[in-house]
Amino acid sequence: MITPEGHELRIYDLRTGQRQTWLRDEYIGDPFWDNAGEQIMVRTWDGRRAAIVRGSPNVATPPDTILSASSLALVPEPTDYHDDGNILARGSTAPYPAIRINLTARPVKFDTLMPDAVFTAISPDGKHLAWQSQTTGQLNLTSYPPGSQQQL
Repeated sequence: MITPEGHELRIYDLRTGQRQTWLRDEYIGDPFWDNAGEQIMVRTWDGRRAAIVRGSPNVATPPDTILSASSLALVPEPTDYHDDGNILARGSTAPYPAIRINLTARPVKFDTLMPDAVFTAISPDGKHLAWQSQTTGQLNLTSYPPGSQQQL
C-alpha cells in the first residue's frame, strides 16, 4: 500500500477481518510467500540502502536481512521463493539476467541462470523453469536448475 510516508506491506486476516502493517519503507517490491505460507521475502529501499528481507508476519521480531547494498541497482528483484535454500531473482540492470540466490551459502551466493530471462517461475515439483526471453519474446521451458539432467 502506498501512503504519504512511503510503502507499507499489510497483512490481512480474511477470517477475522483484522489487519497489521508488517513492514514500512520508502519502497517495497513484490512480496513472495514461502511454500509453507509462513515467511515473506521482499526487496526494500529506505532511501539509503536496498535490501532483500525475509521474515514471518506472525512473530514480533523484524525480518532478517538476506542481502543489502547502498544502491537499489545492486540488489536483485526477487521473482520466486520456491524453497528455503534458493530465491529466483531478476538483475536490477539491463540485460536483466535471471539469478538464483543460494541462501545456504555463506556469504550468500549468486548464480546467473540465463542472461536475458524475464518472468521466471519454478514448477511446483521444483524440476522445471519457465521463462520468457527478453531478446526474442519466446516462452521457454527448461530443466531446473538449467543444464541439469532430469528424467521427465
